[in-house]
Formats: sequence, C-alpha cells, structure tokens
Amino acid sequence: MKRLRKKGYTLARGDIFLSAVALETGWPILCADRHFDTIRDEGDSRLRVIQMAGE
Repeated sequence: MKRLRKKGYTLARGDIFLSAVALETGWPILCADRHFDTIRDEGDSRLRVIQMAGE
C-alpha cells in the first residue's frame, strides 16, 4: 500500500483492510466500484477483484 501512496493515491482505511483480508485468505473482493481495481493494478496483482454489474 505504500507504493500507492507514493504514486499519489489516497485509500480509505476500509478498502485497505478489506484488501489485506482478501490477500491473506485468498478470497476475491466483490464490488461495484473501481477502487479495488486500482489497488490491484497499481499495488498488488495477487488481489482478485470481481466487478458487479452496474444498475
């Protein structure tokens, strides 16, 4: 997550916590926004993100 801060990204603590839990457990994150895509693409490629369909 330090890499993201150095690149100028500001992340919510909840997003950081959920990302850490997902990385530790190997579970994917199911979400409707792009925050976790940024964490995966710019931070840790091991993070699995599943985007829900929009409304």
